[in-house]
Amino acid sequence: MANYYYINTKNFRVFTAKTNNQAYIEITDDKDVKTKIGINIQNECFDGKKCKNSGTANLTDLTVDDKKVGFFKKEKILSCFDAEGLGGRYKENVQLEYKGVSKDMKKVYFFYWKKVV
Repeated sequence: MANYYYINTKNFRVFTAKTNNQAYIEITDDKDVKTKIGINIQNECFDGKKCKNSGTANLTDLTVDDKKVGFFKKEKILSCFDAEGLGGRYKENVQLEYKGVSKDMKKVYFFYWKKVV
């Protein structure tokens, strides 16, 4: 997990971005207002106790504060995969990677990527 801290030198407002470079990016401002950018997956490859080693899941959208934002035109199919019991859920490595913030601190930059393991 990584934490990034920013101070706007014009108004001295603070901005914090926390990310695990995978499932979410959490933004917190100086008034402790939090915004979470995440990945929405339906039919997760987990039966409550362990990861399944077959079947599929659907990556349906990106979310902001748990609300879908219409990022994908079409759902992405993920393959359930548990690499030798190590707990990986998908054959594809789905991640959100935090890139930075605009100078006025009104925009957060990140990119989404999916690669096959």
